[in-house]
Amino acid sequence: MTGALLHPSCPAGCLRKGADPRAPAQAYFAHVKVVVDAAWEVSTLADLAQPHVTGPYPLGYVLARRMADRTARASVTDPWCTNGSSTW
Repeated sequence: MTGALLHPSCPAGCLRKGADPRAPAQAYFAHVKVVVDAAWEVSTLADLAQPHVTGPYPLGYVLARRMADRTARASVTDPWCTNGSSTW
């Protein structure tokens, strides 16, 4: 869902950087690649955590997995995270 929200921002980002709207869409696809790659990376973290998956593991996987585990744990155990009235 985040990707669906970010994709429409890519044409605007390209045009702000000076891309010619009449030119081929290489600049747009380069912009969208960042969004798509990030979405796939996040979605595959859980897949790589399965015991039967042997990799290859991307650079930074151990840190990303550790942070994802801590975030998930905090979302159900930490009073600050679970309290609906907390403010940022």
